[in-house]
Amino acid sequence: MKRLTNIVVGCVAGFAAVAVWTIIRPPPGWVTPSSNAPTNSPESTAVANVAFGQDDLTDVLYDAPVFELTDADGKTFGSKDLLGKPYAVMFFFSECKGICPGMTSRMHDLQNQLKGTNVQIVSFTVDPVNDTPEKLAGHRAAIGADADRWHLLTGTPQQMMQTAAGFKMPYDAPVNHSGNFLLIDKRGKVRGIYQSTDVLQTKDINEAQESMNRMSADAKTLSEES
Repeated sequence: MKRLTNIVVGCVAGFAAVAVWTIIRPPPGWVTPSSNAPTNSPESTAVANVAFGQDDLTDVLYDAPVFELTDADGKTFGSKDLLGKPYAVMFFFSECKGICPGMTSRMHDLQNQLKGTNVQIVSFTVDPVNDTPEKLAGHRAAIGADADRWHLLTGTPQQMMQTAAGFKMPYDAPVNHSGNFLLIDKRGKVRGIYQSTDVLQTKDINEAQESMNRMSADAKTLSEES
């Protein structure tokens, strides 16, 4: 009887494990990070905390990575195309139903506030398997992104992970990505990290709005730097 009980318990545990894997497994074609892949390290967290406490743009936080990816028009676009122009960065995926719509709305507001400046916007997908150039083109039209100033980029899963890690905003699955914005100057230096999402607490909502107001002002300052 004891042996039969153990067998039943083992079978139940096995079915449970399969069910959990079915729910959490990555999408087809996804490249699982190796043990050496960058993660949300204490160093990255420390950099973000310092940035949130910034009172001005005096300090360079770190160098933005070099990247060469594919835009919504199917053309190669990379960091070399942004030299001499400040740019804002966000990470997203087109089918996101969580924080991405709110982030995109705030970035759209920023696009309007920065009209007439040379500030660019770069959105990196964290779901490159599904976010093909064609799909990004449709998403660009849906969100009202100015194709001349707002660049939606994709690549291989490994390329996107490496790019995110280079910005110190790594992720391990589409639904697990940063909700922060970055601001990079004309020389390719990260100058600020900004809270872009709201939560239920009023204090945090106010802080998010203040962070976006500061980002808009900072972007205009960077656009005027020589």
